[in-house]
Amino acid sequence: MRLINDLVATALGIDLLPASDVVTLHAGKTVSEPELGQVRAVIAPGTGLGEAFCVHNGDSWLVRPGEGGHAAWAPRNLDDADLWNFLFERDGYVDVESMCSGTAVYNLWQWLSARQRGDEDPSLSEAIRAAADPTRVIMDAVDTSERCRLAVLAVVDHWANEACDVAVRLLPTGGIYLAGGLPPRLLPFLRSERFERRYLGHPTLGHVHHSVPVRVAIIRVVINPKAALLGTVANVPRAGL
Repeated sequence: MRLINDLVATALGIDLLPASDVVTLHAGKTVSEPELGQVRAVIAPGTGLGEAFCVHNGDSWLVRPGEGGHAAWAPRNLDDADLWNFLFERDGYVDVESMCSGTAVYNLWQWLSARQRGDEDPSLSEAIRAAADPTRVIMDAVDTSERCRLAVLAVVDHWANEACDVAVRLLPTGGIYLAGGLPPRLLPFLRSERFERRYLGHPTLGHVHHSVPVRVAIIRVVINPKAALLGTVANVPRAGL
C-alpha cells in the first residue's frame, strides 16, 4: 500500500478533468503545451487550506505538496489590521488558513458580528453560534443576511489575495487552480469582477498577474472519490514522490 497526499492527488487529477469541469476566472497568457520547468499552483480551500505546486519536466507534471495554509497572514488595509488583531487576541497566531478556509467564513462572521457590521436577524445569529457547522449555516444565508454575505465576500477576497501572493512567489505560468470543496459552491462570487480585480491589484507587479491564468476546477477530483483515485492511479509512477 502506498499513501498519497490529498493535494497531490488533486493536482495530478487536474489534467484528467473534462473542459466542462474547469472554469477560467482570468485567462492570462496561455500556451498550447506545457513547457519544461513551467510551474502550476493548486490552492484548495475546504475545511482547512491545502496548497501544492507542480513543475513540468518536459513529459509530465511533478507535484510537491506544501503547507502554505500555515504561513503567517499579513493585513493589506486597516480593516485587515483590525481583523488580524481580533484573531490574534483570540488565537495568538493568524495564518493564511484562518482567512481562506471554511473556518475563515466563521472567523470573518465573528469579526463582523463583534464590529456590528451588516444587518442580520438576531435569531439567525443565535442559530449560527449554536450550529455544529456554522460555516454551512452562514453560506446558506448569503441571500437573506447582509452579514453572512459580507463574510463570504471577505473570504473570496482573501482567496484572490492568496492567489496574488502565490503568483508572485512561484510565477506559475502553468496556471493557478482553485480546488477544494468551497470554490465550486461560491462560483458566482468568484466569477465577479471583484475577484479578478483584486487578483490583479498588486501595487508593483500587476503585470506578472496579468500573465498568470487563474482557474477553478469544479472538482470531481475532490467531490467524487473515484475521480481522485483515477487521477492518482494514472499518475503515481510520475508523481515524483
